[in-house]
Amino acid sequence: MKRFVVVIGMVLALGGCQTAMTYPPNYKVVNGFEVFEKPGSVMTVGNLGQAVGSFYGVAKAQTMEEHQAAAQAYLGANCTITGGRLLAQPQYVFDYKC
Repeated sequence: MKRFVVVIGMVLALGGCQTAMTYPPNYKVVNGFEVFEKPGSVMTVGNLGQAVGSFYGVAKAQTMEEHQAAAQAYLGANCTITGGRLLAQPQYVFDYKC
């Protein structure tokens, strides 16, 4: 059972890597989230420790709204988020227009 949990954890952790690898390696930390940008979208990455804790039920999962607030703070008032989606906990992508 323990091996199964470890394998599932690795699959979840690596599930968003393909998309995450398409973002530039430089980022800014906003409200405790790492924010990566490419034209038209930003990716937010939350606290991995908190994500693992929420998986085991010992911490509250970071919500999409918390990720979106960090993305909007990064983009500023001149840009609007037009959509968002979960890649793999704790990674979200938000599309935007300025």
